[in-house]
Amino acid sequence: MFSFPRVAQITLLSTALTLVAGRILSGSAGSSRGLLTLDEVITTYTGRSSLDYNEYGCYCGLGGGGTPVDAVDRCCQAHDRCYGETSCWITHITWTEIYCAAGYCVCLDPVGTCEHEACSCDVEFGECLQRAHYNPAHKNYCP
Repeated sequence: MFSFPRVAQITLLSTALTLVAGRILSGSAGSSRGLLTLDEVITTYTGRSSLDYNEYGCYCGLGGGGTPVDAVDRCCQAHDRCYGETSCWITHITWTEIYCAAGYCVCLDPVGTCEHEACSCDVEFGECLQRAHYNPAHKNYCP
């Protein structure tokens, strides 16, 4: 009888869970609610994966400190600051509703709610990244 090695089973299960989670967290075409919102915003405004920006410079990714290395890193710093200035406590699992199409995004949560504030931070971030030049040399680089 054929059996998958343990690593293959774990990889297959992980892939399946990722696909299911993506299906659950994404809304109808063009709109989303959930964890994938920031990724959708980044892709809409830059054409890049959000993974390209993770661990970019000193502020893109978790944490941050020091002097930003360029305009992209300053966008990440401003995004962190924006989250800090909202009237609510934002986690990485803040549920926001957004519509993205034709190169722009619109926040759908009611104005004045924590969700709308978080979404607005994400849209401003996307617009900032769109204006900034991505430098591959700054990936995993913070002097």
